[in-house]
Amino acid sequence: MNSPVRIYKTNAVFNEMILINLSDKSVTKEEKLDQQVRLYHNDELVGINIEDKDFANNFATGFNYPSPENLALINDYLADLTFTYDANENLRIGQVLEFEAVANSNNLNLCQVKVGESVFAIVCGAANVEVGMKTVVALDNAVLPTGVLIKAGKVLNTDSAGMLCSKRELGFLQKSDEKGIIKLDDEESLDQSFFEVDWRSYNV
Repeated sequence: MNSPVRIYKTNAVFNEMILINLSDKSVTKEEKLDQQVRLYHNDELVGINIEDKDFANNFATGFNYPSPENLALINDYLADLTFTYDANENLRIGQVLEFEAVANSNNLNLCQVKVGESVFAIVCGAANVEVGMKTVVALDNAVLPTGVLIKAGKVLNTDSAGMLCSKRELGFLQKSDEKGIIKLDDEESLDQSFFEVDWRSYNV
């Protein structure tokens, strides 16, 4: 099951649980199994709650990124389900080729952004966006390091394929005088994912 899995560990002292979120759709029915509750929207699995303290000890409190290691733990535990998620496909390095103002907006721009060999139209409200700049692009189904799920959609009736990211949205410290989206060095490759950048050179 290739899905933007979000993994959370509750911090209740006597009731540690792992919450696996597969979708933001509403829960219409539940299935109770041994030490777990599976949540469905009609017949679509949208989440799993695992009430096993020993298993929960494998995870940090709060959000846990769906890394191959974390997904392997979950897949081994569930046995009958297999979750996969390639974060490198959705959180990429991109370059702004051009942008124009979005109709009926004071601060939004529709940016044409090159990622690899493809170009995506993305609505952005950052004041520091400029032609030629390289930044981090969250495409449809990207899970940010903060746990936020990014979906393609419409902004003021304008199609947007994702989001251009700030330092804060990527889980980095953003100083008060650092406004807008993160600006990367010109040398960064458009074939890279967020996880392949050497972030040490950015002092983040």
